[in-house]
Amino acid sequence: MPILLQYAEKANFLLPVLILILIVMYAKPMLNLLDQWKMRKINYLTSLYENKNLDEDTKKMVKSEINNAAFKSAIGINVETLMREQLVSLHNIDKNTFTWRRLRMALSYIELEGTDIVVKIGWLEKFSYYLTILGIAFSFLMYSTNWIIFAFNRNLESFINAIIFTFGSGLVFLFFVYQFAQYYHAVKLKNSLEELNKKSQS
Repeated sequence: MPILLQYAEKANFLLPVLILILIVMYAKPMLNLLDQWKMRKINYLTSLYENKNLDEDTKKMVKSEINNAAFKSAIGINVETLMREQLVSLHNIDKNTFTWRRLRMALSYIELEGTDIVVKIGWLEKFSYYLTILGIAFSFLMYSTNWIIFAFNRNLESFINAIIFTFGSGLVFLFFVYQFAQYYHAVKLKNSLEELNKKSQS
């Protein structure tokens, strides 16, 4: 690390370039560490389940927690047992329509009514959707404005500002795009559930 910083100082690297190099260097070790952290709960619960002193009711509870933790690790959805079972059941009905990606993205809109999965989109969610569109437009405007300023000025200060605002607007853009995707998948899921209910009633 000190050697890298010395070379960066001699070459007059910009800070964003240096950060990018560090991310590339340490991405794989960080991903491995993240995988180990995700598996620690499953490993702990598995060792607990193998304890012969546990009664059957406790073992059933631990087994459910193991399945929930494994479901979160494999699919990326953190839910309780009943919700997990209903999501798996829904996915198995039509794997092309009720994909794990769609269910994961729409999770914040999903609720259980009894044992049925419902997607609730109220006026507040619709209002947030329109704010999301404004946020996407604002982040793009912030990005393009600073590069236009750099194109006119063509100096180091405006270039550094453009780089900083590009990073900031990029984060804002990704945040709002993710919110937009969640709403989009929730609407698609709601429509698919309505069609499924109509087919079951006919």
